[in-house]
Amino acid sequence: MSQLRQFPRQMRAAVWNESGREFGNNLRFHSGKQQQQQQQGVALIVSIILLLLVSLFTAAAIRNAGSNEQVMGGVRTAELATQAAEAALRYCEDSVRKFGPVPILAVRSPPAWGVIDNWDGSQSLAYTLPAATLNQAQLGVTYQRLPECMVERLLPSEEIFVITARGFGPEVKALAAGAGTRRPLGAEIWLQSHIEFEKANQ
Repeated sequence: MSQLRQFPRQMRAAVWNESGREFGNNLRFHSGKQQQQQQQGVALIVSIILLLLVSLFTAAAIRNAGSNEQVMGGVRTAELATQAAEAALRYCEDSVRKFGPVPILAVRSPPAWGVIDNWDGSQSLAYTLPAATLNQAQLGVTYQRLPECMVERLLPSEEIFVITARGFGPEVKALAAGAGTRRPLGAEIWLQSHIEFEKANQ
């Protein structure tokens, strides 16, 4: 009977010890696996964050590059419009000095050059330059709408003239035949100068 009482205790002890070893081993094994999975999860999150940051920086760089190109294109267009306006101003100044083809408007109130309808209305007073005066081959650009100028007397009894010129960028469309408005859409540069002739001594 004593052997029968001891056997279950030995079996229980053996089972307990065996279970304890297996439980301890499993616990250590599962603990290492969970730590590895946690490290992998953290690495995945960091990778996603870095990928998002790189994507944001790349998108910002692309936008900045596009903005820079637009700015440079706008500056280039304004420069070309300025060159056209300068060509028109020189042409009209030479016309005043040499009695050229540009008509000289009488004194008006308000001045003719300050009224936009005198430029863009159906009865425009502006003089359009011949295409050859721009030397477009040398500039490396073709202007669709040619620059314009206007010469007006400043005082009735004085030989003082106001020359106003405006030039357009190459993107401004040429005037359509029979168009009711002349208002340009695009780059537009205005320049103005004064010419005064001294009176001859009598």
